[in-house]
Amino acid sequence: MVILKRMALVKSIYRLKIHHFFILSFFFITSSIIGFNLKQYFEEYFIDFSEYDDKITIWSNDYHISPINDLKHLLTPLGVRFIDKSLSGACYLTQTCAKNLRIISSANGMNPTKQIRRKFYEYYKNHPLMNRVDAFVCFHPAAMCELFMPFNRTIIVIASTRYELGRFSVEEWNQWNRNLRTIASDPRLFCSFTMVIKALPAQKSIFAKESPNRLKFSGYVRTGAGSQQ
Repeated sequence: MVILKRMALVKSIYRLKIHHFFILSFFFITSSIIGFNLKQYFEEYFIDFSEYDDKITIWSNDYHISPINDLKHLLTPLGVRFIDKSLSGACYLTQTCAKNLRIISSANGMNPTKQIRRKFYEYYKNHPLMNRVDAFVCFHPAAMCELFMPFNRTIIVIASTRYELGRFSVEEWNQWNRNLRTIASDPRLFCSFTMVIKALPAQKSIFAKESPNRLKFSGYVRTGAGSQQ
């Protein structure tokens, strides 16, 4: 009888330990997940923004690492700073993959909906990092700059390849044409249509006049034969 009672007591203690183990494990895992998410969410507020103070700062969310790297190579020696939150699948090559980027991502940034655009503006309109941004640059897709129009900053549009990239319907493309006219009509903004005109001659009719030729620079790029552009 005593042995049976002891066995029952041991089983009870064993069950209690298992119960406590699962409770503690659940608490630990839940706390870790919450802690990680909070760290990710608030991490951007602990970033040192001083490197952008009193500097011309350009923001980029490109899906291509090369054009923005060209611009960095040209302007960084002049003291220009870049906030490069790349959405490119090759961003790991330049260590520029988007971190602490809210609302848009590689999944929705190519053609963000109106709702996403509004949310992006509402989130960043008074953000301490965005307050240091002087200009936005868009290469690939060039239409990414529609996302930045509400911020009322300088916008640099350079269509590196396909002008219509990311605007898949007729209405989206027409709206992008209208927005680009708006951007091009503002003397504070910069548009380069060289690639647009080469790739899509029909798009010349979008604008009253072609933009002047701009400096072409890719001095650091060398081919295997040793030539330099």
